[in-house]
Amino acid sequence: MRLGTLVRTGSAAAVVVATGARTQFGRIALGLGERHEETQFQMGLRRFSGLLARVAGVLTGSIFVINLVLARPLIDALLFSLAIAVGSTLRRRRARAAASRLSWCGRTTDPVIP
Repeated sequence: MRLGTLVRTGSAAAVVVATGARTQFGRIALGLGERHEETQFQMGLRRFSGLLARVAGVLTGSIFVINLVLARPLIDALLFSLAIAVGSTLRRRRARAAASRLSWCGRTTDPVIP
């Protein structure tokens, strides 16, 4: 049979030549469980993500305090600050997810500059 063949009815006989980690799927599964050394790109991304988190925390707190100083209702100040915090957190998560996809593809190795 060819890959992608659809069988509706019938019977067949097969010979199993490999199981578990000796199959292609098994090798892929084992490779996904391994920890690889962090590249310069990933370290830089981690540091940048931490910087974004600190900036978001300072902005959230500042916006909350400014809203209180301007005599805005407490609940409005709190909800607006919370919206800023959630929005910045989602952006950081998207950036980290993109970086992890790049590292899974093996594209995060440092470029060779002649």
